[in-house]
Amino acid sequence: MILQNSAEQARPSWATLPLEISLLILGIIIEERHPGWSSSAAVCKQWQFVIEKENFRHLHLHATCLDDFARIAVRRQHLISYISLNMGGRYDCPRCFGTSWEAEKTQDLSIIREGLWKLFSILSGWTLATQKSLELELRAHSPSSSGRLWFKRNSRQETPPPKLGRLHPLSSIGLRVPTELPRVDVVTRLTLGRQLQRRLQPLQLRNLLDKLGHLEHMVYEPKRGWNRFYAGVLTTTYEATIRNHFPKTLKTLSVFEDPDDRIDPALDYSWWGLRVPFAFHDVDPRIGAAFASLSLSLEQLSAAYMVNAEDFFGACLPTWTWEHLQSLALTSALLHPMGNPDEISALLSSAAATALRMPRLCSLVVWNRREDNACAFVYRHRGLNKGGPSITWRGTWNLEVTPAVEEAWQAVASQKASPLELEIEKEDIEGEVQSHADAISRLALPCFVVVPISADDEEGREAAANIVSTCPLTSD
Repeated sequence: MILQNSAEQARPSWATLPLEISLLILGIIIEERHPGWSSSAAVCKQWQFVIEKENFRHLHLHATCLDDFARIAVRRQHLISYISLNMGGRYDCPRCFGTSWEAEKTQDLSIIREGLWKLFSILSGWTLATQKSLELELRAHSPSSSGRLWFKRNSRQETPPPKLGRLHPLSSIGLRVPTELPRVDVVTRLTLGRQLQRRLQPLQLRNLLDKLGHLEHMVYEPKRGWNRFYAGVLTTTYEATIRNHFPKTLKTLSVFEDPDDRIDPALDYSWWGLRVPFAFHDVDPRIGAAFASLSLSLEQLSAAYMVNAEDFFGACLPTWTWEHLQSLALTSALLHPMGNPDEISALLSSAAATALRMPRLCSLVVWNRREDNACAFVYRHRGLNKGGPSITWRGTWNLEVTPAVEEAWQAVASQKASPLELEIEKEDIEGEVQSHADAISRLALPCFVVVPISADDEEGREAAANIVSTCPLTSD
């Protein structure tokens, strides 16, 4: 018995472990994240400090849990660096054909408004003194939205789809942002990605941006508009929003408007059963001009498909200088295998002429993906010890870079304190490009252009591309 007690006394306890060992054990608990791992914070104060620091770093909230969040986060604000708010409602498939869908739509709008109001009310009480920066991502993803449409491969539906069920998963429900939202100063990053499956019209976007007083980084991935009858109105309001409501504090901006032409037949009907051209694809030069003006105060800008590069550079005044811009990425409809070589060369020369007034520029990209083809013209200046300046043509088709284009970009490279000879490279992409994600990956773009999405989302989008059947009448 005495020997047994001696053995128990000799057994090391948690308190006797070196700090490095105890932190290593806690790190394994956090990394493996077994079910209920966060409850380990109740073991002792040391466990609570380490586990809560990780547990509260990234929070994924629903509108229904904001009251609990307000209570729990009171003393943990300094631990939180990212909040994702999912305002998605529920969609029960059989209801989409009945009048009750309108009731659900009304309920959804109420949930969205109340959720935004509650979250902004909570965050309005946080200060930069206790919260240095916070990233906010808004989502509206309902559990059944990914399976809302069934798609028949290699077939087209010639008769109009049922009146209320045909537009999902690209929901027609707008994201209504209350004009009276409280001002929030702690949000420095905002993500409005593709998982925000609600339409955020320009007027609603400005209501949101006007309340974020210290926003520095923004990702905006709107859905392409459906109805060309409203194209002019949307363009006017978008232009005014970009020019007057994007915060002056903004440093980096990434915009990606999905241009997937292959799902348009699914949207090619009006609400009243009349066949109309729903999708409008013409990129308005006014939007390019608005982004050109905005870019004067930015450090990084990527604008895909909402802007044509030729409109952007054409709107730049010769008196402008971009004192801060380091990275610029734009798409151009001119870049495709059947494009006019003279127009493409003129575009690339115009880009170089503009880049001469960007003294801090490290990379400039003009790219495009159309059907099975993708290409990118990439200028990089990596510094004296990292390879120097280069231009690269990378794509599924070949472009002959003219001597005039080479000379224009050599002038850009020669502006640096230690001018170097411009390196010219060509890289072929073999095979067909399957998706935007595939294009971006194989083009090896040197800048951020789109938020990665899950494999399930990518599969759903590829299924949508194979056109179209409507939501089936299934039973619960």
